[in-house]
Amino acid sequence: MGDGIEVLVVRHGPAEDRDAAARAGVADDDRALTDDGVRKMRSAASGLRELVPGASAVLHSPLRRARETADILSAVWGLRATPCSALAPGGDGGAVYEAAAVDTSGGPVVVVGHEPDLSIWIGEAIGVPAGGHVEMKKGAACLLRFPECPARGRASLLWLVPARALRRMAAQGASG
Repeated sequence: MGDGIEVLVVRHGPAEDRDAAARAGVADDDRALTDDGVRKMRSAASGLRELVPGASAVLHSPLRRARETADILSAVWGLRATPCSALAPGGDGGAVYEAAAVDTSGGPVVVVGHEPDLSIWIGEAIGVPAGGHVEMKKGAACLLRFPECPARGRASLLWLVPARALRRMAAQGASG
């Protein structure tokens, strides 16, 4: 891992269409990953394991699509996913820093959430001026390193990888 605390930020995978779910009477909080989203996230998680061999904890938004994504990621590292209300849409970004301040001797803390909150949080963490952010597509992952306890403006962005690239890594790892 290196010096400091690392936080792996992951946006949930492809989920049911918001409008279609609403027409079917499914609340936004209950929208699930699609079958294709599950397949893509399993592949992306395998690729992510190539970059991050271990994790200390997996925290996730309480919304279903984030929980399902976190469960897929947790299985890769043999962990149990834990809900974190601060990762819900509109959650308290300051509380995300607090939640990420755990023992990371086993690898980074993984946080799974939603847009635009993740992008805003990442931007704040790395000191992007107000109004700026880092865009996270569905299933994308980025690794931040804080020199000590996670706090606003203290992180370095180590990498940001789209889900498609993670899936390619998984395919290369399986064939190589």
